[in-house]
Amino acid sequence: MRVRFAVALITAACGGYLLLSVWRASQFFSSDSVTARAIAVAVVGVVGVSLWLIAREIVFGFQVSRMTKQARELELDSLERTVDGRVSRAVADSFFAELQRTCEEHPDDWQAWYDLAVGYDLAGDRKRARGALRHALSLFQAKPTNQRLDQQP
Repeated sequence: MRVRFAVALITAACGGYLLLSVWRASQFFSSDSVTARAIAVAVVGVVGVSLWLIAREIVFGFQVSRMTKQARELELDSLERTVDGRVSRAVADSFFAELQRTCEEHPDDWQAWYDLAVGYDLAGDRKRARGALRHALSLFQAKPTNQRLDQQP
């Protein structure tokens, strides 16, 4: 619940900033200067792209949340940890190798890709973790048992 509150708070702050940007762009539009109007168009373009990216990330978050509810939990409590509570690098790397092998054996299994994303995250590779999570989500959404009500015969 804290994560959703934080997301709502950050989204509200971004929304306020975007509204302020649009207000400033409207002031530039009222100018007779071509440069000022060009700046206004650029600001409105940036606001549009920002809104699209925010919406895309929020939808991604809800979709991953739905997928996570159906995912089995990996046993992470038994992994050796450093003093600050993080999984030690050597353990994370060996754990990751095992997850990667499972993923290679079952390339169409969304759960294997989800687990691989967790492994990438433990190994500290956030970019690949997100890519694996996106792939897991696409497999999850494509599985026949996950049809939406309006798609059922």
